[in-house]
Amino acid sequence: MKHSMKLLIEPFERIKIGTKFYEIRLNDEKRKMLRVGDSIEFSKRPELFEKIICEVTSLQLFPNFVSLAMAIPLQHYSKSTTIKDFVNRCYELWTKENETKYGVLAIGIKAIK
Repeated sequence: MKHSMKLLIEPFERIKIGTKFYEIRLNDEKRKMLRVGDSIEFSKRPELFEKIICEVTSLQLFPNFVSLAMAIPLQHYSKSTTIKDFVNRCYELWTKENETKYGVLAIGIKAIK
């Protein structure tokens, strides 16, 4: 199955150059449809013209951002250098209420050449 998601410039470019191996999202209804082997077409914000297609290589569910950051090394999905910095950046995108409601998903990704 093919899915579509939007990405900010920095994470999009990290996927493109091969230094980002996980995309972090809330495990909301849209993400619950993901399966290993599916593809995701990421569109680079803000214009959404540039796109990159990735294969889903793994799906790991966590109760919160802290537990995710303690399980997977930060350099695989974020330019943050500390767990605190990573969590604070996540709360700029998502609320604590939604983190509690949905949980957090680490989507293993591999760009398809």
